[in-house]
Amino acid sequence: VMDKLLSLDAGELDLLLQYPKAIDATVQNLEGVLEERGEDGLERFEVPLLSWGDMQRLKVEECSQVAAVEGASAPAALESAV
Repeated sequence: VMDKLLSLDAGELDLLLQYPKAIDATVQNLEGVLEERGEDGLERFEVPLLSWGDMQRLKVEECSQVAAVEGASAPAALESAV
């Protein structure tokens, strides 16, 4: 699984690493592929790239978590992040 992650495009890997939920979901997906298809299947598996919608959802979730910790509303935290 680690080799598969490291074979990703540097930009995509960097993006995944910025969002713990994204990297966790990707690792779980790859582990599932490994269990179902074996090592050969994992080697041939194309890791799905994050879509623009995925990125926006992750940013909103992250801002909501920060807002909850800091006591601000999610929209206010999102505006300050932009």
